[in-house]
Amino acid sequence: MEGMISVEVAKVQSEMEEAGQCKLTVKSWCAGLVVSGEQAVHWKETIRAELEYQMSLGENGLAEEDRYLLEHNLDDLDHSTGEDQAIWLLALKAARKARQLRENRRNTAAAEG
Repeated sequence: MEGMISVEVAKVQSEMEEAGQCKLTVKSWCAGLVVSGEQAVHWKETIRAELEYQMSLGENGLAEEDRYLLEHNLDDLDHSTGEDQAIWLLALKAARKARQLRENRRNTAAAEG
């Protein structure tokens, strides 16, 4: 496991296992940690790709009051958490969907009236 997980962290986990405070072996604990890390990286890459796509759409589909969401800089993503990125992405998607729903409602009202 050396190189993937700190030897010191594995040592502490081993001590916890020996003390009976953890039922996982060091090997299974480290393997789970590596998998969790890989999943987190994949999730963050997926969020980043979707944010880049949303930014490429520009103001299309956004109400004027929601355009501030485009003021974020994609370069800042390297310094933000995955949670912050997910919130930004959800805000952009929700704003676009809200605008679409308002326009659909207006079009339906115009067709009926």
